[in-house]
Amino acid sequence: ELPLGEVYWTFMAPRRVEQVEQGKLKPATASKERQIIRAYEEFDASARPDNWPQEIPWRGCPVGYIQGGYLDRWLAWYGARDSISPGSLPSTWYHLRTVLNWCRKVGILERVPAPQPIAQAAADPTADDFDDDLATVYTETDLDALYQACAPHPDLQTALVLAVNCGARAGDLFQLRWDKNFLKLDGPAPMVRFVAEKTGKRHRVPLHAITLAHLDRLRRSKLFAEGLLFPRLVRSRGEHKDPENSAAARRRNKLFRELCEQAGLPPHAKPWQVCRATCCTLFNSVKEGVGSWMI
Repeated sequence: ELPLGEVYWTFMAPRRVEQVEQGKLKPATASKERQIIRAYEEFDASARPDNWPQEIPWRGCPVGYIQGGYLDRWLAWYGARDSISPGSLPSTWYHLRTVLNWCRKVGILERVPAPQPIAQAAADPTADDFDDDLATVYTETDLDALYQACAPHPDLQTALVLAVNCGARAGDLFQLRWDKNFLKLDGPAPMVRFVAEKTGKRHRVPLHAITLAHLDRLRRSKLFAEGLLFPRLVRSRGEHKDPENSAAARRRNKLFRELCEQAGLPPHAKPWQVCRATCCTLFNSVKEGVGSWMI
């Protein structure tokens, strides 16, 4: 019997894509659902029971054998991650339950297992417990240090500059294509345009001269290839069911975190998200021109 992740990607995910295209499902909901399934697969792969037969490869808990206790362990594992807020656990269970409900609806499950009720502490509006590490931006000094650390990796360095210029999420940034997402690179008003996978919103962002210089350097380098802007750093959607969970993406994110550490930046589970926050903060803080790192 298949584990839940395989059931989702093989049977449910294609239907979710159709629902997004038909306007029946919000792109943000589908994106969050995929994120939860990826995390569940990571836990599932490491949760082999001690009494599992050695001659049978462990691919994850078969769907029909998932019990409430297994889901309790999954939620505890997920909630212990550094980047996860305890307040997000009800939403996490909601998305996983949606997948399990679909399994029951199509006859894969007879009933939907459930974890123990998720306890939620009441929020204290006077508490001074804001986590600066989980909601931060890079200063100009941080960016300069990170830029220098990325120098041995010209494509990653270009991705950094572009991320701070246009504020794209990593899932959108690393799916940009030369032939689809850039307009008038050699003209008077160059820009990047893309549709955010998470929200479905259309973005058109003018490009700073520094960003153009890095794109031009990339076009002239050995790293250039027709199609994807950063082919070494991620697989395309046509080549991988979920490019942000591909081996190339994991290597890229691990390298970027190491470079952040080398640059002396505070550790953060999602540094590309900090780049996006930096862009948005700079963009919202002024009316015209925000220095060398942003339009």
